[in-house]
This record gives sequence, C-alpha cells and structure tokens, in this order.
Amino acid sequence: MKKLLWLIFEEVTLQKEPLMKEFDKLKVNYEVFTAQLFSFEEGKLLYEGKELTHLPNLVLLRCGIGIEEQMHDYFWERNIRVIDNAVCHHNCDDKYNFHMLMEDNNIAQPRTLFFDMKVSYRQIAKILGPKFVIKDRFGQQGQGVFLVNNEKEFSDVYSKFEIGHLFFQEFVAESSGKDLRTYIVGDEVIGAILRVSENDFRSNISLGAKPVAYELSKEQIENSIKIAKVLNGEIISVDFLIKNNGELLFCEANTNAGIASFIQSGFPIAEKIAAYVYGIFEGIDF
Repeated sequence: MKKLLWLIFEEVTLQKEPLMKEFDKLKVNYEVFTAQLFSFEEGKLLYEGKELTHLPNLVLLRCGIGIEEQMHDYFWERNIRVIDNAVCHHNCDDKYNFHMLMEDNNIAQPRTLFFDMKVSYRQIAKILGPKFVIKDRFGQQGQGVFLVNNEKEFSDVYSKFEIGHLFFQEFVAESSGKDLRTYIVGDEVIGAILRVSENDFRSNISLGAKPVAYELSKEQIENSIKIAKVLNGEIISVDFLIKNNGELLFCEANTNAGIASFIQSGFPIAEKIAAYVYGIFEGIDF
C-alpha cells in the first residue's frame, strides 16, 4: 500500500485547486477532505458521519479556528505528522499568544493592551489616545476588528463580547487601509504583497483590498523568518503595519492565509507549499 497524504481545506477556499494541481505534478498519493464535514464520537474520527479507519501518513491542514485543535490531538495520539503543527496553531489562533511572544522576543508591534477584567473607554483612551483599535482575540479575515473614535463607539463594540475576549491596540494612522503581508514556507520568504484598501481601515483581501507585489529588503526578509520561527511556523503569513519612516510593526500571523493574491501577484506559492510538504512526505518511513 502506498503512502497517503490528506489535504484538509475549508468548505469555501481558493487554495484547493492550485495545491491539488501541484501535488498532481509531484505524483503524490493524496485524498481531499472538507474540514467542516469532520466530527468526533467516542474517540473515533468521522467524515460525513462515517468512521475513517484508513489513516494518512501526513496531513496538510489548511483550515481556520474550529475543529483543528481536536484534529491535532487525534493525529498526535497516532503519531501522524500535521502541517502546520499544533504549536504554531496554538500560537496563531489566539492573538493574545502571538502578541505576548512578540513582546518576549523584542519584535516591534503597536502598543497592545489585554485585560481579564471589565475596563472603560477612559481607561484605554488614557493610554492609547481617544482613537484606537479593538480586536477579537479569535477573529479572522478582518472580522472582529473595530476602529473606535469615542466612548459611544467603544460601548457598542465592548458590550457584544465576553470580558477577556477583546484586546486594545494603538491605531497606526499612517498604515490605515494598508499593510504588508509576507508568506514564509520553511526557511524561505516566498514573496510579499502590499494590501491596499480605498474604503476601509482594514486591509483584508476578503474585505475588498487589492494586492500589489512588494520587494522586501534583506532586513525585512530576516525579520519575517525570525517571526515565523518564534511562532514555530512552517507555512505561515506574517502581516506588518507600515509607519511613515518605513518601520514595520508586527500586526498578526496566520497559519491558513489565502494564496490567491500571491498567485495573482506572480509568486509561486502553491508550488513552494507543495514542494515543502512533498519533502516531508518523502522522508516519512513507511
């Protein structure tokens, strides 16, 4: 029996077809699954309600927050390697974790405040100024990110979340509507895009921002790789805010960032991801 790779994607994704095409070129034996169709019952892994008994040798997990923690636990107990690894998912899925890691490693980022108790607008504004950003610790694709200008806007957002689920961040006005995303695979930065929005302070492609290929400096490449290593990332994107003097401030990292905008910008991201996974797949004893 041949070695088997599982590719697990979100139900709606633009990653599936480009990656399948690259794995086909490499003649990899793989099966494709939709993350939302998995479930667990008494320690059994089910897909569309049926138990899966023929397990893979390697898993490429391309899905966001949800079932992946259970998936990691299930495969770890069976000594099956998962990319990206559980440590990286833990570090990136909760924004509290990666901001604390950046602070511990002296990586520049906007001033960031976390509280596990009820706080007021005035308490936050006294430190960050009257205009600041509120973020949901577990939000994705720009959802759960709010710019507040006054106490009323603060109250409208704050009242919708549980205490401890939000954090508060300095508003970097010169980077409003734009950020820089780098994509790292293994020890290599595959490319970078400037994401620019004309009608939103958030620069997510999913919210209408446009990508523009960006040439990184040697220092920016090294910094991106350093952050990926701090997060224990294998296939990971890192986002930066850009100050007027060119300084980059870490914004966030993602283990399941989209690849379509990088392909559109001319970067061989699908090819590089497939090659990285293939190298690990070939090295697995069978």
